[in-house]
Amino acid sequence: MKIFKVLLCIAIFGLIVYSGIQLGRPYYRYYAFKTKVEDISRFEENADKILTTVMEQAQEIGIPITEADVAISGSKGRYAIETSWSETVNLFDIYEHTYNFQIEVGK
Repeated sequence: MKIFKVLLCIAIFGLIVYSGIQLGRPYYRYYAFKTKVEDISRFEENADKILTTVMEQAQEIGIPITEADVAISGSKGRYAIETSWSETVNLFDIYEHTYNFQIEVGK
């Protein structure tokens, strides 16, 4: 009986860790992408190059956006970049949550 309790506690702990990781991944991607976009807005000087670099970073990190989702405004050396997207997390087909993210940098 004691072994069963230990195994049950380990299973519950494993489910909690797994759920935390699954629910935390979208936030990690958001903050990683936001940091990259902030750097891009500071250091790139060409709107076309900014769009290309933002899309490369989004693909590398796993952000589900297209070029139409990225808005770039401003002039040389001072660009504002805006984008938004949604991610849905599904835990064991029991719980599903959609996160909506928005980035506005350089304003």
